Amino acid sequence: MSNPTPPGWYPVPGTGQERWWDGTAWTDSHRQAGLVNDAVTQTWQVAPGPPPPAPPSFGPPGPPPGRPGRGPLIAVVSVVVVLLAGAVGTVLWALQPDGPKKAGPAPTITVGVSTPAASRPPRSPSPTPDATETDDTSADDTRTSPAPALQLADKAHGWGVPLPDGWTAEPANERATVVEISGQYACEQSESLCLRGQFAIAADSVDAADAQAAAEQAMTDFAAAAFGTLRSHREESAGTLTVAGHEGWAIRWHVEPEQGAAGYAVVAAVPDPDGSGYVILRGGVDDDPKAPDPAVLDDIIQGITTAS
Repeated sequence: MSNPTPPGWYPVPGTGQERWWDGTAWTDSHRQAGLVNDAVTQTWQVAPGPPPPAPPSFGPPGPPPGRPGRGPLIAVVSVVVVLLAGAVGTVLWALQPDGPKKAGPAPTITVGVSTPAASRPPRSPSPTPDATETDDTSADDTRTSPAPALQLADKAHGWGVPLPDGWTAEPANERATVVEISGQYACEQSESLCLRGQFAIAADSVDAADAQAAAEQAMTDFAAAAFGTLRSHREESAGTLTVAGHEGWAIRWHVEPEQGAAGYAVVAAVPDPDGSGYVILRGGVDDDPKAPDPAVLDDIIQGITTAS
């Protein structure tokens, strides 16, 4: 049985642009050719297959740039998916909201899951030796997390989600309403490309006794999906948080996978604005000098607001 062509950006002949193929059909998302945008050491696996049918005014897509590979933080685009199972695509069209949004209370955001810098365990001094780097991020580990410069519109939940400087928004799909990635590179742990950082919001809410139960179950699934089989993990913090006026529960783990770089995983569960269950927010970064500071995940979550 043949496999479908994986989702991705493909060149539009003669235009200098690329167009997003979501795995089944062409979308309206375009971008300038030559940009890098894929998902933390987490790997992003996609099945090979024949080229998709070309849209009426465009030729068939060319091969995607770069060699496929998989990395430590398996870009759960299963949501952070395979994301949710890690990092799936989010939507660039989300930057241009054009539909009605759910009403919500004024944002009152307090996140109690950040580990103070003084007590946070030191990050690994060097990248994983068996990983071949293609990113140009500085190895200086003294930088602070970048301040978000843009907001993505999560239309499904009526939220505005910060997009940190240097991160890329990916097209949304049936698993994730927002996906943000950083630091794509080739790695030997997988046939797919690896990512240094990822964040996503699940499209479907989950049923659970409470936010804590929802977050704990989601963390178990996400950590393994994003980083691969774990050798061990350490819970760094857990507690209540408020996102756009909705109180939920967040958990932070430091994980040690059997292969690839160690990293940090953060999962939060908050009541869905429509009352249908709990929305799961997932994010991860490698524990590596070339990866984003773990605090950037808190910055994203803390910066989520109710869309006006």
